[in-house]
Amino acid sequence: MLLIILGVLTLVIGYYIRKTYSYWTRLGVQQGFVVPIFGDSWQMILGRHSFADLVRYAYYKCPGTKYSGMYSFHVPLLIVKDPELLKKIAVKDFDHFTDHMNVLPDDIDPMWSKNLFVLRGKKWREMRSLLSPTFTSSKIKMMFVLMVECAENLVQHFSKQEGDILTVEMKDAYTRCTNDIIASAAFGIKVDSLKEPNNEFYVMGKKSTSINSFSKTVQVVICSLWPRLYKLTNMKFFGDDVRNFFRRVIDETIKDRKEKGVVRADMVQLLMQARKETPDQDENDVIDTGFAVAREIKTDKEYGIRNKEYGWDRYGRGLYSPRRPARLPTRSRQCRGVCTCTPFGWLIRKKTQIKELTNEDITAQGLIFFFAGFDSVAGLMCFASYELAVNQDIQNRLRMEIRDTLEEFDGTITYEGILKMKYMDMVVSETLRKWPNAVAIDRVCTKPYTIPPATPNEKPVHLKEGVNIWIPIFAIHRDPQYYPDPDRFDPERFNDENKGDIKPYTYMPFGLGPRNCIGSRFGLLETKIVLFNVLLHFELVPVEKTVIPLKISKGTFQLNSEGGLWLGMKRIKKETDI
Repeated sequence: MLLIILGVLTLVIGYYIRKTYSYWTRLGVQQGFVVPIFGDSWQMILGRHSFADLVRYAYYKCPGTKYSGMYSFHVPLLIVKDPELLKKIAVKDFDHFTDHMNVLPDDIDPMWSKNLFVLRGKKWREMRSLLSPTFTSSKIKMMFVLMVECAENLVQHFSKQEGDILTVEMKDAYTRCTNDIIASAAFGIKVDSLKEPNNEFYVMGKKSTSINSFSKTVQVVICSLWPRLYKLTNMKFFGDDVRNFFRRVIDETIKDRKEKGVVRADMVQLLMQARKETPDQDENDVIDTGFAVAREIKTDKEYGIRNKEYGWDRYGRGLYSPRRPARLPTRSRQCRGVCTCTPFGWLIRKKTQIKELTNEDITAQGLIFFFAGFDSVAGLMCFASYELAVNQDIQNRLRMEIRDTLEEFDGTITYEGILKMKYMDMVVSETLRKWPNAVAIDRVCTKPYTIPPATPNEKPVHLKEGVNIWIPIFAIHRDPQYYPDPDRFDPERFNDENKGDIKPYTYMPFGLGPRNCIGSRFGLLETKIVLFNVLLHFELVPVEKTVIPLKISKGTFQLNSEGGLWLGMKRIKKETDI
């Protein structure tokens, strides 16, 4: 009897495994070797691959295909590799792929489930429309002085230390700097995390962004495999101390500003203003933050749509229109508040009704803003510093541009001066090409979609609602067919002559389409300000602890240097020193 039970159980398990891991094959999509239970992630789980290695492996395992199938544990993922198909999914047919994968159940942690990144459908559209005016170039410009102050504090801290060459773990230094920038420019709190390394804001910020910790990894795995168990254990993505701290900061800040009439150029103030229906500030005379910026869709105030003049550039980023046209685009008589006869017709509202932001909503957005900007922007600064340290000719040329810019603007660092620096933008753009903040991004099929066959031998692929899509940014950015000699750091790829040759939808450091990163301007500006100040006073050089070539850590989801990123900061004693 026992043998019969074991035999039946073996057959059931075998059937389940075969059915689960043949999902893509049944749809006519190529897939590679799969390890049951672990899927394609087994080498990463065993510590053999970093997350970036996994993305590259998935990208190349079915060569010659525009898309292929893989599995994250038992969850099927479609890897989209073809730029034209990316354009359809992320932009043209975005209404079929409006959401991100649901990492945590919606009702587990409101501080997580209410933030813009994880909101879905109508809730996401409303929140995005409400927050977009907060992150325009003109609003980010208001925070410029706050960023400069924090960057100068960083330089002053190291300038006071003894020694001609200071050996510095750059990730720690830059993380403390980004913490201070976010605390000041987003929450209106002034801290100095280099002078006071254990200040409460830094400690809580560190806890809130510890997604790469073992406990957070376990949470994600449990939620992916057994969502009901995750819910029963009553786990929270953010700890009680983190939630209570940020909630208290927001509540006290809003209360104090209302009572005292305090106005400050920071994110909390802008979100408080977003509660009211105020006209958008004209962006025509404001310089944008660079080639890599993820531009927003400009929507009509009354109807919430983009006009025919509003479109997308060749890289899948929204374009600003000039001034609002005298009349709205023509709509058919069949339109009744929601229209599908124009691109992104689902965005149209006869009268856009957006709920007022609560303090909890503002706290949730502040937390995700911190979550996105604390570690990832510090990582961008680190990788840029590493490349400059090992490519001294590039660093010298950038420093010359910094000095020329200071001379042009009478020795003062200005917003216009920073953003007119072409070579600075080329260096940052190439850093994001080689070391993108997001190794991969995802989309969820929100309504059935068919990928048409590209050749007579192919079959149409019918995607059901709920199917997950992966866009392998790291692998595409390092594909030699798009970027020759991809492992070489070459800012000239982004000069005025060459950047027009970049194939559309192969450069996406901040994502694609309407769900691109809303904070890209903020991150780019603070990166340029910090690099400007550091290179003005220090030469970045390799030291004994510097690992060349850089090795990617296998224990994190984001790109991080294994063992930290150690560089030397060599004092520049005279203006003529380079």
